[in-house]
Amino acid sequence: MIWHRISEHRALAVANAGRWYLPFEPPPARPAGISLLELPTDESSVTVAVVREPATGCHRMVSRLAELAAADELLVVLGSDGPALTAGSAVIAGLRRRLTRHHVVPMPARQDRAWLRENLTALHNCLADGSLPVLVTSPAALHSVAAETASSVHADRVVGVRHTPADAELVPIWHRQPVVALAG
Repeated sequence: MIWHRISEHRALAVANAGRWYLPFEPPPARPAGISLLELPTDESSVTVAVVREPATGCHRMVSRLAELAAADELLVVLGSDGPALTAGSAVIAGLRRRLTRHHVVPMPARQDRAWLRENLTALHNCLADGSLPVLVTSPAALHSVAAETASSVHADRVVGVRHTPADAELVPIWHRQPVVALAG
């Protein structure tokens, strides 16, 4: 019975080869010297930044997020080990110091769709009025909360932050492909 299911799946995969879109394929290589902030975006693009709270030295990471927030509508999903709003305080405080024109709104987030349904209007309102929502969740739920949130707010791209003791770098994870209209 199990072999029958596997062979059906393989036959289906062979029949549909080349037609499936894999959402997690690696991003295209950028030419050297081009910043992530220089990638083409439209005027109302929304970026979701997926961030794991570092143990120490988050000032470089905060400065990268601040640059991105100044150039784009940004929503941060922060994975933190401690209590929801106190553990993310170093990152949130750093964002508040750097982004004086933005209202940084920390929100504890859970890994269930009910939480997202209840808070989706608040997220849309934060993005519409220029606020910076920071969803604070556990590290185990970080990627699923980021994926559900990016899908719900119709994000144009998702970036991660690669943090080292010396520097922090924005890494593209996903970006929305432009829609091509077919004549016919």
